[in-house]
Amino acid sequence: KTLEGRALVDGEFSFSLYESDASGVQGNLIETVTNDGGYFEFTTLTFGHGDQGTYYYLIKEVVGTLSHVTYDLTEYLVRVVISDNLEGAMQVDELTYMLIGSEVEEGWQEAEIAVFNNRYIPPPPPPALVPDLEVEKLVEETVFSKAGDKLHYSVRIKNTGDLAFVKLTINDARLGIANLEIDLSADPLLPGETYLHVFTAPYIVTEADVDAAAAIINTLTVKGETAGGKTAEDNDDALVPFEQTAPAIPPILKLVKMAKETKFTKAGNLIHYYFTVTNEGMVAVVKLTVNDPKLGINNLIIDLKDDPLMPGESFTYEFSQAYLVTKADVDAGKIKNVLTVTGESPEGLKDEAKDDLIVPYEQILPLPPTGEHVNSWPGIAALLLGGAVALILIIRRRNLKIQNED
Repeated sequence: KTLEGRALVDGEFSFSLYESDASGVQGNLIETVTNDGGYFEFTTLTFGHGDQGTYYYLIKEVVGTLSHVTYDLTEYLVRVVISDNLEGAMQVDELTYMLIGSEVEEGWQEAEIAVFNNRYIPPPPPPALVPDLEVEKLVEETVFSKAGDKLHYSVRIKNTGDLAFVKLTINDARLGIANLEIDLSADPLLPGETYLHVFTAPYIVTEADVDAAAAIINTLTVKGETAGGKTAEDNDDALVPFEQTAPAIPPILKLVKMAKETKFTKAGNLIHYYFTVTNEGMVAVVKLTVNDPKLGINNLIIDLKDDPLMPGESFTYEFSQAYLVTKADVDAGKIKNVLTVTGESPEGLKDEAKDDLIVPYEQILPLPPTGEHVNSWPGIAALLLGGAVALILIIRRRNLKIQNED
């Protein structure tokens, strides 16, 4: 018994002896034995008185289950000739080993001994365990259009190798990240697993990015390290195209300040104010901010989001609290009220409109007492002169009133 490729081990190969005939047909199993080193042998066959004759036996190797071993399928036919030596004993006159299947007479070829040659083919060495990873750079935004836009990045890292990673090192020049280390020793990134890292600080688009009018390409590199110090590295980039957008259009407001009263005559009078604002622009107005110092109103917000003031539409607002005329107003002879209204578009662009309204003071002259006698012409003249003055004042006030109404 021989074995190529490695040393033989006692008892690892088996061989069977069968009864046969001259043609090599396998008959009954006589015995199965195992190898002892490079040899094997069967139990001695015994022939009794009267057993003279020619006998045939077949020797075969049992095909086993040893890994990486090829078995020898050769079959040997053994011819044994027994005779009587006429001295009271049987003797072997011939013992011949023949290989089956040879192109000789009767298909047999004589052999000196039965030899089975097996071959051990060692398995290929297991592939070396190597680290490897795959990096995918991600960005939430699909386009940018102006300086100040924010781009939010993240990276997905997949362990595509055979070893776990206990540390990741990230470099991203555009985000200003140099050798950012992520310690995974407490929870290693195992083969097949994925790790997602979200960058907390976004990239702020610059004027240079906008002037270039080209996509922002951000390249990131990740290096993974195993507990044994082996490393793997990969990189990926994310592209955000530039999209030029039309400039936002601010709203345009027209403001008219009004009062229900056209004049006041004394302290304690009430003036009821209101205003109308008209959207003369091309965009909707979703918020109005009102300031009226005379009424003590500071940044009054009127929310129009649910019902925007569309282009061409008007909005009228009446202040719930009236203005109380003071003695100082009477002394001043008028009340001037300045109103400011700021309109805001959905994009946050604003327009400020101002208007003022003057409510004049009108003095009411006392009527002369009834039944009083005029004793002199100077008195009559004075009365006539005073009446003329009063008449002039009334006429002037009427003209002024008409102009105000116009």
